[in-house]
Amino acid sequence: MSPEPIKVLLVDDSAVVRHLVSAQLAKDAGPVMIGVAANGKIALNRMHSLDPDVVVLDVEMPELDGLRTLAEIRKSHPLLPPDDDV
Repeated sequence: MSPEPIKVLLVDDSAVVRHLVSAQLAKDAGPVMIGVAANGKIALNRMHSLDPDVVVLDVEMPELDGLRTLAEIRKSHPLLPPDDDV
């Protein structure tokens, strides 16, 4: 039995970046894009329903930037691997 693919949530305010990263991941048989969000606030709202293994964050975004989003994710999802393990 093959292992489950790594589930990725991409958070970036640029629609172009979201499209390019999604397209690149679609070419790979490894990680699977399970969702996108235009800012950290949207991402936090989607975390529970999507249950990603990896969250890719842009640093500068409106509403809630990447660093503040990361701090909130660490509080609510402590089992996600820390950034130095990825």
